[in-house]
Amino acid sequence: MASSIKISPTPVMILVDQGEDTGAARVSYRTDEPASFLWERTLGGSWQRRSTGSSSASSGGWPIQLEVGAIYQVLMYAREDADPNVAIDDPVSPVARATTAGLAKRTPAALVTSEETGVGGTYFGWYPRTDNVRTQAVLQVGSAEPRATEEGVDVLPNPLGTVEEEFADSHALLFASELLLPGNDYWATLLLIGEDGTWQSKKMPFTTRKRTVEILLKEIHIINDGSPGENDASFRLWVCEGDTFINACALTEREISDRPSPGEEYKEYIALSADCDIPIRFGPSLVSRNRQRVAVLTRGIARSTFGADDISGNFDPTNGFPTNPPHQEDIQSQAFLYLPVGPAETVEEDDLSTYAEPLNNPGSNEFTYEVTGTYSVTYE
Repeated sequence: MASSIKISPTPVMILVDQGEDTGAARVSYRTDEPASFLWERTLGGSWQRRSTGSSSASSGGWPIQLEVGAIYQVLMYAREDADPNVAIDDPVSPVARATTAGLAKRTPAALVTSEETGVGGTYFGWYPRTDNVRTQAVLQVGSAEPRATEEGVDVLPNPLGTVEEEFADSHALLFASELLLPGNDYWATLLLIGEDGTWQSKKMPFTTRKRTVEILLKEIHIINDGSPGENDASFRLWVCEGDTFINACALTEREISDRPSPGEEYKEYIALSADCDIPIRFGPSLVSRNRQRVAVLTRGIARSTFGADDISGNFDPTNGFPTNPPHQEDIQSQAFLYLPVGPAETVEEDDLSTYAEPLNNPGSNEFTYEVTGTYSVTYE
């Protein structure tokens, strides 16, 4: 059971023509977390903790009343130290969130006078202007097509994210997230609410840009050769895009040393140009959830004078790898490339490094090394 928050109805339509100035809704939540902590606010105010009686309750709810033009938000965290007044996504992101608005039940207005949008591989931006009319704005992004309420408000089922802004006559609404996958189809909804309760709802399909990752492996640096003197070792390297992997290169057994004699520095710094001289490239491609992360994997085997050879690497060699894809949870976190999201999502020849650590012979295996190179990420 995934954690969720629902507000019903959404939005809250208020019959201003019949003298109503508020409308009622109900917030309900469910969670599979051992403990949950709820926060709420009306946009423009500060976040307040919502008491539910017990942080270990798996479900619950409460009624709310909204005035015309009000935007109400709820967040659920799995940690008590999270405080959205400081930062909504630090130290952790909410496990669930929901937003609704109080709208006057009347014909929607034409508030937008001009607008622009921007789409990348990991972000979507909507930039509406309303000239001299000040509005609050709510942008939502999701995978499913929005449904229109009876009044004509476009509502996204299970949105991936929500961005809100307070009263202004222009808005820069940007949703950037790892939840947006490159090369995939999505929907966005925009809701503008004037100070007098007038509103306009819009929707738009969009497709994120496809991703290309290019990796150039350059060098192996021997940190500890695992022997009092020189040693012999072989190496293998792979590049993985999720559950898809490429054999990058294999280095046959050779002499290595962490303290080479003058003129033999090649035993400590092993150039990969002869074995891995062709950049490894994924894309441009549509990226599915199971191919989102990119990692450089390595395994080295060093001779041991006594007993089994020393094996070092940056992943747990389960699942029959390299015949089968490695389990993501078996890959050390430092093996993954940093893939930024948002307008600064492109990467141009940034340095990469990953460390191989002992995987067997506990207590005696000291064989460690580092793989270095560069990588680039583009979207088109």
